[in-house]
Amino acid sequence: MGFTFHMETIRRRAQTGLICLALVAMSLIAAPTVGHAGVTVPTNGVSLDGYGGLHPFGHASLNTTNAPYWSGWNIARSISLIPDGSGGWTLDGWGGIHNWGVAPAVQTPAYWQGWDIARALYVLPDEQSGYVLDGWGGLHPFGPNAPALSGAPYWSGWDIARGLDIHLSNAGVPDGGVTLDAYGGVHPFGNYFALTPTNLYTGGRDIALHIHSVSGAPYVVSRFGLLADASNGKIGTDWTSYIDWGSWDIFQDMVLLPYASASVSSQPVSSPARAGYNDYLGKNGGATLDGYGGLHAFGRAQINSANAPYWPGWDIARALVVLPDGSGGWTLDGWGGIHAWGSAPPIAMPAYWPGWDIARALYVLPDEQSGYVLDGWGGLHPFGPNAPALSGAPYWSGWDIARGLDIHLNNAGVPDGAATLDGYGGVHPFGNYYSVTRPVEYWSGKDLYMKLHSTSGSPYIVQRWGQIDVVSGSMQPDWTQYSDWGGWDIMRDAVVLGGSSPYAVSQPVSVAAYATFTNIAYQGFTSYTPLSFANAMLSFPGVNAPATGPNQYGLEIWQHTEGGGAGCDGQSPYTEPWKYSAGPAANPLNTTRGEPGATDWNSVHVRIYHDYAGVTCWAWGIKASGDTLTNGYYGGIIATLKNPSSDYLTQCINLARAVGNSPWGTGDFERFC
Repeated sequence: MGFTFHMETIRRRAQTGLICLALVAMSLIAAPTVGHAGVTVPTNGVSLDGYGGLHPFGHASLNTTNAPYWSGWNIARSISLIPDGSGGWTLDGWGGIHNWGVAPAVQTPAYWQGWDIARALYVLPDEQSGYVLDGWGGLHPFGPNAPALSGAPYWSGWDIARGLDIHLSNAGVPDGGVTLDAYGGVHPFGNYFALTPTNLYTGGRDIALHIHSVSGAPYVVSRFGLLADASNGKIGTDWTSYIDWGSWDIFQDMVLLPYASASVSSQPVSSPARAGYNDYLGKNGGATLDGYGGLHAFGRAQINSANAPYWPGWDIARALVVLPDGSGGWTLDGWGGIHAWGSAPPIAMPAYWPGWDIARALYVLPDEQSGYVLDGWGGLHPFGPNAPALSGAPYWSGWDIARGLDIHLNNAGVPDGAATLDGYGGVHPFGNYYSVTRPVEYWSGKDLYMKLHSTSGSPYIVQRWGQIDVVSGSMQPDWTQYSDWGGWDIMRDAVVLGGSSPYAVSQPVSVAAYATFTNIAYQGFTSYTPLSFANAMLSFPGVNAPATGPNQYGLEIWQHTEGGGAGCDGQSPYTEPWKYSAGPAANPLNTTRGEPGATDWNSVHVRIYHDYAGVTCWAWGIKASGDTLTNGYYGGIIATLKNPSSDYLTQCINLARAVGNSPWGTGDFERFC
């Protein structure tokens, strides 16, 4: 796997008859076997970061004297090396070619000051001639021995070309080459080495960086450093001392050098680097945990659940941690046991409470040996060498109310703060933590929330029965194949891998799960009057305005202006308490927000709410009206309610004007005040 031949036209701009060589994560260069493909080429190598840093691995000996370095500026794009490692050249994004070690200076064939468009560099064995590739596919020869080459693809105005490799005749003269596009398409022209075909292609995802060859064996370098063999297994690499930069997209190039080594192995790609690669390809998603320990992948996440614990019929699994690439993870049981599965290493338990179901949340640091366990009282229990004690966490002695834990890491990867989630929905940050800009509804006395996590800087909360609330940032996961357990309270955790996906859809929460949550949250919402509905809106999570007489009066006038409300639970139209109303049922403000079981009142989709799925019509109506009011478009109305005038008429007019200045649709109703 790793490459494929395709006959296609890229955005109608590539030449016909091109050959596309697809790059996939599964095609990492592994320890080879020698067979019909021929003799293995043993190598070591050098990687380049975006700042210009050079990083040898294996037994490569590299003379980096005077190598350029642009601290904090991601401008290095490509390297070309003298085969013995005594020197080389770095190409910057503007087209500058910088020699280092014993490599002589070479002529820059083109320079685009201020325009990051130079993509690849190839220097010929004479160490004075070669080619620069620009992002549109243009080839720029330089020096006395680099003839113009024809047939290379060109994408005018489209920065899609990424890599270049040149083929030399037996006389050492360039007679062809290959261009790599960002999607993994490989376009040979003239003479070039045989390429291994497979059947996958990363079309539409900007993931490929460079194509090189070593001793006639071609290979492709992708983002995050993943290497793919295009030579049918001929390359065997010594990866000693190799490191990547995890999910930091700073990797720019890698060049392999011939070297006879007995230490040939598979490329040691870190879990965060694999996750970053998968995220670029849209291969994100996640996994849910049921109370028996069952793991359930969704989206395009590939989860290695080998040896995951399972307690059939015993609801004891409490929290889930998944390695960023899905290759393994850990399950926390209610007594404090931490169970490794997949490729995850075992880790020490910081506390264990046999027979007492009190362990609630688990966080494992990137070192895969350190982290924290949260108990139900809010106690934090660090473990491993790199988990410092954190101060400021809330503690509820004797009260099992703590549910979720998320840790914030500083730029050095050291924990410097966190947040605890309580069962009612309260988020309690301490030290440094992400800004929570969209807090969930807080349901005092109702244990409705389970876990707090973050992915790509976006914190999210897992409700009981599985619905996820993103409380900051913009996370849009791939929910393909996701399912919940309806009204059965067996969901215990949900972990999202990666950030937003090109395959993102809304979370498919079942009606039963949604209704069960709503029924508990809105217990007691059975029969309403204009006054009690006004109080419900004032106390709604996210509004939290004082229930003053002027506020109640203003809201009652707003309801009367809209004319909704009657018809729910035996409250007939045009009779008390809705004497002015013909309906719609349980919808005094005529919101159009859909809820399970709702039907349309009119052609603009004002809703009628019904008793449905064990939830009363008024519970659905209160929820719909409150959720509409707090959806981000009605801040002016909420601000007016939070800061009411003490005068009834003034407050009614202020509210009427706030509604009139909003998109609600009522208009300015001050004439009715």
